[in-house]
Amino acid sequence: MFGVDWKILSLLVMVFLGVYSVALRKFFTTNGDWRMVLPLVGIIGIAAILYFAYSYKEIRFDSSAISIGAIVVIAIGIASIASLVVYADPQTSLNVAMPIMALSIVSTAVLSMMFLGETITLQTGFGMALALIAIVILSA
Repeated sequence: MFGVDWKILSLLVMVFLGVYSVALRKFFTTNGDWRMVLPLVGIIGIAAILYFAYSYKEIRFDSSAISIGAIVVIAIGIASIASLVVYADPQTSLNVAMPIMALSIVSTAVLSMMFLGETITLQTGFGMALALIAIVILSA
């Protein structure tokens, strides 16, 4: 879409989500106050909104786009707050919590099949089953 291979961007996301997870845990374990994180997230969100508002002036929104956008905002909000709670809890073992949260790949595949009409191949299904087995092993 933007002239960059999605596989490279996916690897970049993987690396920086790992950095994010470890840095956030370090922040909380060194007496960082969670209230410092929320304004930073808000600033990033506002910057993203301003960027897209400026970049896509010709885009028109209908009621279904607004409804789906609201679902996106609510889902991101809930996921962000829940993950901050996980990172802030010193009793949480990140090497167990992160793989469980990473099961979003399975929920994404299932939801995309249900709502976007995507198909899950035998290979994809097998990969998701292996991911579930890995989470069970890591969580034991």
